[in-house]
Amino acid sequence: MKTILRTLLIISCLVHNITTLALSQDPIILFSDLISAPSTGWSNAEPNKGAVITIWGRHFGATRGSSYITVNGVQLQSDSDYLEDWGQYNNPVPFLQTITFQLNSSVSTGNSTISVTVNDVTSNTIPFRINNSSIFFVDDVNGTGSGTMTDPWGKSGIDNMVDAMTPGDVVYFRDGIYDDAYNGGKSPIWVRSSEPAGTLQDPIAYVGYPNEDAYMDGITNGDVSNFNKGIKIDARQYTIAKFRVAALGNGISVGRNGRIIGNDVVGATQFVAGVGIIQTGSDGVKIYANTVHGARSLDRLDHSIYISGCQEIEGADIAYNYSYDNYFDRGPHFVDNHQGNRCASDVYMKSNYWHHNVIACGEDETATGGVDNRSRGIGIYDLSWDVGEANEPEPAYVYNNILIGCGKEWHGAMYHNNGHAKFFNNTLVNSRGKGIQVTGGLSLTTEIKNNVIIQETGISDNYVDFTQGSSTPDVGNNSYFGGSSSPYSGDSNPITSDPQITVDLSSAFPLTIASSSPLIDAGTSSVSSIVIDDFNSTIRLGSFEIGAVEFSSTLSINDESLNNSFLLMPNPTNNTFTFEAKNDVLHKLVIYNQVGQLIKETTLNKVNVSDLSNGTYIIKFYMESGKTISKKLIKY
Repeated sequence: MKTILRTLLIISCLVHNITTLALSQDPIILFSDLISAPSTGWSNAEPNKGAVITIWGRHFGATRGSSYITVNGVQLQSDSDYLEDWGQYNNPVPFLQTITFQLNSSVSTGNSTISVTVNDVTSNTIPFRINNSSIFFVDDVNGTGSGTMTDPWGKSGIDNMVDAMTPGDVVYFRDGIYDDAYNGGKSPIWVRSSEPAGTLQDPIAYVGYPNEDAYMDGITNGDVSNFNKGIKIDARQYTIAKFRVAALGNGISVGRNGRIIGNDVVGATQFVAGVGIIQTGSDGVKIYANTVHGARSLDRLDHSIYISGCQEIEGADIAYNYSYDNYFDRGPHFVDNHQGNRCASDVYMKSNYWHHNVIACGEDETATGGVDNRSRGIGIYDLSWDVGEANEPEPAYVYNNILIGCGKEWHGAMYHNNGHAKFFNNTLVNSRGKGIQVTGGLSLTTEIKNNVIIQETGISDNYVDFTQGSSTPDVGNNSYFGGSSSPYSGDSNPITSDPQITVDLSSAFPLTIASSSPLIDAGTSSVSSIVIDDFNSTIRLGSFEIGAVEFSSTLSINDESLNNSFLLMPNPTNNTFTFEAKNDVLHKLVIYNQVGQLIKETTLNKVNVSDLSNGTYIIKFYMESGKTISKKLIKY
């Protein structure tokens, strides 16, 4: 009998609106902490240096060597331009790399872009704005200060810091412990809605200083009633990045268009009032690459990430976060719940996007000394819709997530209770209860496609469970394995054999599938308007794999063995190209554009592309040996 999966479980302490083009080893930038900052004004001693920026992505290499960042056309080639080790993992999530660099006066002001060049291969670009705002500093000494590098605001000066902000300003918090309520409220940092705000173009940013530990400690002097939060931002357009935060209740919350990027956050260590360790009730919030852990409340009303309120203008984007070691009872780690603060009847919820996250749910009591901390993974609970309302909410999108050990008895690893929801290309491993659950009479439509649902041996709960709702779920092309129940009867194309996956949560690639996996090319591409890439940032082309990742061999465009064995020439070309393979035979090749649309398919080794528009294309080669190879072609 086949084992349930080939799994190495090591539990260790693309963004939906960014379209990227990536082969298996091309460098790719996913996002940055700051989106606007000055290129000068670091200090009186170094006035021509500017703000420090961190980008997150993949395939940056282990060391810099001759690699470099380009900002607004300026190549940063000096070692002194880089303030942290090149290509760090675990900063703080284990599956993305970072590069931290400093702007300088050679980078002109205005709207620009950031790219990275690794081994002569240049990544995609992300937008960035160079502004004329100011840079400030804070340290943990007891004093007021003036906010400069040599005279930073001290703890008693944080209230002055809050009042001094203007759009585009950046404040770096130095190494130290910030363990009191410095601007009133119930947290080390509180910015009231009446206090200075940023703008969409130029947010205000609070950032941990590079290579230091700015620790917002709401526990040591914490009090459940009066001092129970970490960082609370009620004003609009703030970025909170690269802090270590601990709180009895909520760790970080932000207002409209806030950004919570690259923080290590502990929260819900006691039950306060039903919180999210990271939480917002506002429009347009971005929550990227945070580690969220340490909850011990054992209460189902607490969560790792909690989206509430009414997103009537723009939904939230929650991606590349890692939630682990949390004791919530059955309460889901991530929840979309607008039950308590609903939209008015004449407006409706915009889509929230939950994707590219890793959630390691709890163990049963035999593994935790008698504490049953099993919990659900992702819940679309209440999208602020009631029977009779004309304005139905937009769908919640849940895709490319990896869930380990989620679910609790009849409670699903994922569930949908209200409004519209779409669950695409998620991988649920060792689920301890129902897989994906549709329940509650207010669930309008549910799509469940291309998901892998692996249950623990002995689990008899349904893989897909539909108890009540306004319409029967649209279910198709899902993989079911491990449990004793049958696949969902309405699945249009179920897969029931061993999915052959490997999980290693300490790895840069936490989920991989074997070359013989039945998941390969077994998915539906009907989800392609939402699911552009996979968890590992590889663009999905042609037939989709089921689950969060596409199959990838060890071959890539940067591998010497590939370049020697498979030749595409000439490249670039303005007319024809020829493909040659040593020790293999071409079965067919497929040409895609940058958004994954199929342009041309042929079995010929010589292809005329003179009719194509100038630009970059991906060619996917299917070989008689079974290998699948992707290469980039430039048409001019």
